[in-house]
Amino acid sequence: MLVITILTLALLAAFNYYLNGRSLFHPAVVFCGIWAFDLFVIWAVGGFFFPLSPESLAIFTFGGLVFSLGAHAARVLPAHPRKAAESTNIATWLLWMIVLLLPFFMRWIFQVAGTNTDLPLLMALRLGLVDMEGESLALTVFGNLTLLSSILVLIAYREKTGHEKRAWIAFVLSMTMAILTGTKGAPLWIALGLVYIDWLNVRHIRWKAVAAACVFFIGIFILIEYTVHINGDSLKDSSEQLVNNAALYVSGGIVAIDRVVRDPHIVPLANPIYDITMRLLKRLGYHTEVVSAHGYQFVHIGPNALINNTYSIYGSWANFGAIGMVAAMVLIGFMCGLAYRRALLGGKVSAIFYAVLFPAVFFSPFSDLTITFIWLSLVLLVSWAVYYFPLRLARFKGLLRDIVRADLAKVQPHK
Repeated sequence: MLVITILTLALLAAFNYYLNGRSLFHPAVVFCGIWAFDLFVIWAVGGFFFPLSPESLAIFTFGGLVFSLGAHAARVLPAHPRKAAESTNIATWLLWMIVLLLPFFMRWIFQVAGTNTDLPLLMALRLGLVDMEGESLALTVFGNLTLLSSILVLIAYREKTGHEKRAWIAFVLSMTMAILTGTKGAPLWIALGLVYIDWLNVRHIRWKAVAAACVFFIGIFILIEYTVHINGDSLKDSSEQLVNNAALYVSGGIVAIDRVVRDPHIVPLANPIYDITMRLLKRLGYHTEVVSAHGYQFVHIGPNALINNTYSIYGSWANFGAIGMVAAMVLIGFMCGLAYRRALLGGKVSAIFYAVLFPAVFFSPFSDLTITFIWLSLVLLVSWAVYYFPLRLARFKGLLRDIVRADLAKVQPHK
């Protein structure tokens, strides 16, 4: 059954690839391809994980199918992007704001790390930031500043022509701030988003950029795992654990969701869809009880007490049962397909939006960034401000000018 699911998803990825102009970046290609690969890893490692149930494999198979249908259904909507501003000065101003605030960010970061001086830097940062969530105004400010830098680097590379220095400054800033969060996800999704932006700019894959991204992926994984999860032991002695952690990171979430499918009450869900409002309030600094705050629990996914969390694109919808989990993939596929199509047709905001959705789909077997509404809303807001606010402002000024001229014409005496 596992082999059949892998082959089915691989064939779906190939079919979507040829149906969409041989694009590796189409959301249906990415979704079906990455799930086929991660399930292949489960098959390849044999008894490292518990076997998957037929019900879970059916969910993954039909999920890939309906995600593809949703992505293609986006074609029924008109996709004629509006004219955007030629200048991206707002992005430059926002970038300079981050540069000016960077010393304060670094000072705060080292204060957080100083609370755990006996731990490696990144581990101390990660533990300190987790403990501070929802309890610190500084975390709210600097955390959102880090998110802003991540959006700006995508815009800077999309508008790189004539602004190469700005793009490099944005890259260094965003990567530095993302790495200092002590997580693998932040710098890796930035790298993936930039690979997509590079393809969108030149409309072909530059394999040197892909190779650089792969090297970066491996380097970040080793850095974070070595310092945060392995606690800085000898790299030689930790090599086997690094390999195991790689398999666990890539495919462990799939097996964990299978345990939830078998027993929906085995643990509280880590990222339930109904918890988004509470997460939003907590992210903004409000003291509120997040349902999933006690849900970051692990389930056994293999022999020898192997455990993992239930992060997955399906995990957020598990409360709705198998049908709900599959149905959600239609909506997510439609959203991704629409953003992808509008970006290809020149949509400025859609390009940045899909640069965020692309990594979200790529990481979907072990995370769910598609329901982080505050993050996606921030992406849309910043992108709109850069590309469309100048036009709206110019139009508003023109309207005021016309009103003033009309009023002056009324009060002038007739000759």
